[in-house]
Amino acid sequence: MDNKINFYNHYSYEKYSIQSLICSSFRRSFGKSQINNFKNIKKKQSGVHIFLESFSKNANIDFQELIKLRGNKIILNGKLNDQIKEMLSIKILNSNFDYEKPIPANSLKPSISSSKITFNQNLNYLKPFLKEIKERPLWRYDFDVEWNNNFCGNISNENKILNLSHNCLLIKGKNVAFIKNSKNQYIPLISEFEINGNIIIWINRNLSLVDLPEWKIIEEFISNGYFKKYPCIPYLSEYSSSENGLITMRLDCDEDIESARKIFEIYKYHNLPISLAITTNQIKENQFISSLPKEVNDYGGTILNHSHSHPINWGGSKDKIKEEIITSNNLIKKSFGITTEYAVSPFHHLTWEALEVLSELDFKGVIAGISSSHHEFLIIKGGLINEKLDILMHSQQCMIHGDCLTKTRKIDSYLNTFSLYSNLGFSTGYLDHPISERYDYGWINFERQVKTHQQIIEYLLNKKIKFIGQKELFQRFAAKEKIKIKIINQNDFYSLEIKNENNICLSIKFGGKRFNCEPLTTTYKKINKKD
Repeated sequence: MDNKINFYNHYSYEKYSIQSLICSSFRRSFGKSQINNFKNIKKKQSGVHIFLESFSKNANIDFQELIKLRGNKIILNGKLNDQIKEMLSIKILNSNFDYEKPIPANSLKPSISSSKITFNQNLNYLKPFLKEIKERPLWRYDFDVEWNNNFCGNISNENKILNLSHNCLLIKGKNVAFIKNSKNQYIPLISEFEINGNIIIWINRNLSLVDLPEWKIIEEFISNGYFKKYPCIPYLSEYSSSENGLITMRLDCDEDIESARKIFEIYKYHNLPISLAITTNQIKENQFISSLPKEVNDYGGTILNHSHSHPINWGGSKDKIKEEIITSNNLIKKSFGITTEYAVSPFHHLTWEALEVLSELDFKGVIAGISSSHHEFLIIKGGLINEKLDILMHSQQCMIHGDCLTKTRKIDSYLNTFSLYSNLGFSTGYLDHPISERYDYGWINFERQVKTHQQIIEYLLNKKIKFIGQKELFQRFAAKEKIKIKIINQNDFYSLEIKNENNICLSIKFGGKRFNCEPLTTTYKKINKKD
């Protein structure tokens, strides 16, 4: 039978609900061609089933129906209704989880929660994740209470979507990922249960894992977990099986374009493209206009719209947002002869209104999302964030600044993180700012800034992490969105048909192995379950 992921959305939600964010995260990993959307159960057959909400009466009815069958993989997201809690033997604690309030990072050290997430060492599908992460903090800040250079999102009660759904304990089942509280109790983040021959995963967080590195665990559970016994679905990657990772570097030219030249030259020396995000209110009539954007563009780099005046939330109202974007685009076109198709949100802040305007103006991609706010736009895996909007998104939560590099804060923290997330299969990006007359971003001088970038380049080249321009990364996301996969689940094997109509080599992960999706080709694979 055809093998797809079945989504259940038991309520009629607003178009930008938490449920739509969770749904989009699965689409970014598994592709539209592998997903069925249902309001309630249609076919009573074994498969992979995702509950976008687990609190309603209808969710309970469908859950009860599914577990009468054998051989299902079921993922429950967020708050559980009383009946499901009882079936899973969840014990609710009569208190709130004891969160720590974050304090600002400083030049001596980052700000890191003392509470840690720990992982079950005995589950096979966790092995690719455990190779990279043994434990990690609930939250981390590297600059003030704003940027998190290690890419992980927050688990906190500062915003309800980031909160745990229940402060609870497991009576039955296994903790896959868990947090130890001050009373040495294990609070589940991800849990696994087996009921009547069905394997069930519950994610105890309102936003699920869409912004967290633990999303890798969900990808592995669906594509590789219990491969011989339960149905599996391959997940997609925007890079090929021979590539060790993809990374971009961007300079946000908020105040000075020409002073980015020294950084451009060091990357050009190593034959690497960079990206420039330009705030255009610095471009004045009858004054010197830097030729650098045209040089960067001609060398294979990407020029991005970074608004005209760098306002919070792109200016707020749709009319103001549109004015900011159009004014900036027109100035970039007039000054450099470049039409921008990609954008970087000022302060990495984004609103749904701004996303709609960018989509209406035919932008192909936007970079946004920051640990301090606007959490719905902090995603771990790039691609579409809403099926109604034809614009791609990527979050790049790593800011290289002199403020974050001191005698006690070494560059190794950055370098190790680049390897970690590349090994997990997530494309990454980092940013810096050109030094301006007003602000040096903690660099003190150009020499120190250039030396730091040289160290990063040498590390990435040594690790064979592929350095690409921002445009190419978005092109790879776009290609991934168009991949078509058909899977037939037979008794002893899977039959795969993978259509890649793009000229970019992508890959899938299935049964613990990675396979290329060759460009402009239909690839056929037969995967034996007993291998």
